[in-house]
Amino acid sequence: MQRISQSSQGFLFFLSNDSSAKILSLLEYRNIKMKLFLLYLLSINTISFLLFGFDKFLALKNKRRIPEKELFTVTTIGGAFGGLFAILVFNHKLSKTSFMWRFMFLFLLNTVGVYFLLR
Repeated sequence: MQRISQSSQGFLFFLSNDSSAKILSLLEYRNIKMKLFLLYLLSINTISFLLFGFDKFLALKNKRRIPEKELFTVTTIGGAFGGLFAILVFNHKLSKTSFMWRFMFLFLLNTVGVYFLLR
């Protein structure tokens, strides 16, 4: 007969308990939700970075630009970190004070929202 250590027996009892299985199931579900949320944040921030960068490219080529409303929309739905990174990398819209104030407000709102969602 195989011997099981005392701590392993306690762990096996923990896993065999029905309520423990429910807790583990909930933790797995929360883990999946967290991964999906982080994937969403990575995607929307990448899109935001590319959108801000493309707008800067259009500005340099004297082409029709992406409206600020669209940049703010992407920022509002979670792309604030990508937008800020693009602003710093491309030196984009730094001289437009009204844009920067509105962007920083949305950035702080996003930061607080992400903090509370990841807690």
